Amino acid sequence: MARLQVHPATAARLGVVDGGEVEVGNAQGTVTCVAEVTGDIRPDTVFLPFHFPGAQRANLLTLGITDPVSGMPEFKRTTVRVRAFEGTPGFWAAGSVSVPSTRTDAHA
Repeated sequence: MARLQVHPATAARLGVVDGGEVEVGNAQGTVTCVAEVTGDIRPDTVFLPFHFPGAQRANLLTLGITDPVSGMPEFKRTTVRVRAFEGTPGFWAAGSVSVPSTRTDAHA
């Protein structure tokens, strides 16, 4: 299963635990993955690798925007909502937060 990197302060605010399931989503779609709580990431950023297929692919969340000069896709910045599962599938923790992702190859 795909792993979403989350800073400890952000994880604590959202009720996310290391190894717990989280939903990452925005207007483009949602991805369910496992949280990896790490101080290696900024508190205002989450990171979801793009190496997973199917319903776990991070590019389900990216916009179809390209650089006007180079034509390169904008894969490094996508605003997402992160919500933690709390025990049973389908039951969400009370909080969710929008995190503008500025460090991702997966854009989450």
